[in-house]
Amino acid sequence: MKKCPRCGAENPDDAYFCKVCYYPLTEGVKFEVPESVTLRGKQEHHFTYSRNALVASLALNAAYHIALSAAFFIVVAYTVLTEINQTVVATIPMKYFEVLSLITVLEFVSGVVAYFAFKSNKRALIYLLYPIGLIGIFYSLTINPQTGFGYFSLVYYPSSLLVIVGGSYFAVMLRDALHDDSVVKWSTLVMMLYYFAVVLMPGLISILSLVNFASSIAIIYAVLQRGGVKVGNQG
Repeated sequence: MKKCPRCGAENPDDAYFCKVCYYPLTEGVKFEVPESVTLRGKQEHHFTYSRNALVASLALNAAYHIALSAAFFIVVAYTVLTEINQTVVATIPMKYFEVLSLITVLEFVSGVVAYFAFKSNKRALIYLLYPIGLIGIFYSLTINPQTGFGYFSLVYYPSSLLVIVGGSYFAVMLRDALHDDSVVKWSTLVMMLYYFAVVLMPGLISILSLVNFASSIAIIYAVLQRGGVKVGNQG
């Protein structure tokens, strides 16, 4: 039996190429196999990235969430509490919704930079659903759910879905592009949990945003430890 020097698979003595990765087993035979298709069953990775652009996108994301944490902390201090049928309902003034929306422009910029960071892959634009959803959630917090529950539901629940889909997909893109880094794997997992937590506990955004900030910083560190451009299959 011949043992493949590339993948270690056992092959018949008369084999010219490895049955698993197709590496040439006979001297004098030249046959180049792209790294992305060497082993059967190997996971293909679809996102390539430019390091500088990705770092810029993550830096903007980190800056946005630290600003959002500070802004929402102030907003909570000015939250209007109304008692209706012995139930205390919290709403935020419209002027603070406008402030939060203005800050969220920074996250839109982060999403656009991410599009270029992932080599203009159109699927990267899905990330823009996250800031759109956040603005919807901020607006829903100006609505009293006791007096306008139908309107509140019409705004809050679709916006929550946008946050989860857009944010989680961004984490998936990062995880795919930086698939061999344990720091990224854990950080993107924390990011995904953050997107769900924001939807379930919007009143704690000032605290939860710090989680996304820390995850972004960790991923920036991981990216800076790597080479300039990740080479892989682009979908």
